[in-house]
Amino acid sequence: MDEFMVAFGLVANVITVVAGLVAIFGVVWAILGRAKLTVNTDVNPGLTPSLVVRVSSTGSNPVHDVELAVGALDDNGFALWGDGAGRRSALNRGEALTVTAFDDGPTSFGFPPFEGEHRHPMKPGEGFYVTVQWRSPLFPWRRKSRTYAWPPALRFASRQPKLLRWRAESRFFERAHDPRNYSARPGFTRPKWAPSPATVATDATFNALVAEHKGPVLVGFGPALQGQFWLEVQRMLHAFAANYAPRVRVLIVTIEDCPSAASKYTTGTFPHFKVFRNGQVLASHDGAGSMLDVEAGLSPHLS
Repeated sequence: MDEFMVAFGLVANVITVVAGLVAIFGVVWAILGRAKLTVNTDVNPGLTPSLVVRVSSTGSNPVHDVELAVGALDDNGFALWGDGAGRRSALNRGEALTVTAFDDGPTSFGFPPFEGEHRHPMKPGEGFYVTVQWRSPLFPWRRKSRTYAWPPALRFASRQPKLLRWRAESRFFERAHDPRNYSARPGFTRPKWAPSPATVATDATFNALVAEHKGPVLVGFGPALQGQFWLEVQRMLHAFAANYAPRVRVLIVTIEDCPSAASKYTTGTFPHFKVFRNGQVLASHDGAGSMLDVEAGLSPHLS
């Protein structure tokens, strides 16, 4: 009898352990097989960069109540406007919603948007943001969200948008909706946290601006007669300043406003870029397809 009770106890223990393992396996399987939302961003570099944001379902179960919202950002991160960009009650595995943000002027698609695609035209100089919201797969009564911010400082640098979550996301919207950050508002004062723009130089200020800075000085030369193209190069230089200041000073030289410096330091190919240190020229670069091109040619001299 004692031997039977011992054997029975062992069997009971084994059954208990197996049941526990099955329960643990079930929980792990449920977590691994839960709904998953994946967001990929792809920047097409250039003087007027574009961005593709693809939101896709990659889990075993569908993602529910997916909603996208997009908007425009100015240099100070103020949201100029925003609207919806697509909504799905359920996004099944392999399905996706896509937002394509592009400059409305030079871009032509030649075909209508495909299913699940939202095209967001941007005005010259604008940045962009997209917010993704969906129902939490583990806590269905809650909604999850994340925002991808692509202000002009990142857009015209051809850099990836910044992922914002939790407190960073709420701080972003506090600033984006604060009317004090709207540059067209009467009495506007630039926020201290806003990125530093490039400095416009003339013949009267050029030498002092180059000489007084202790680090590298990047100067972009171009003529006003290049029109829209020169304006796009200037936006790139403002983005350069936002990403490199205060270590690197960035100057914009329109040759009609700075003929002496232009004749001394350029050879007639525009846009033309030079890096100075201690008043001396360290490196030169001609042409600009994007900020990445200028960085590749001059980066060893910008450190």
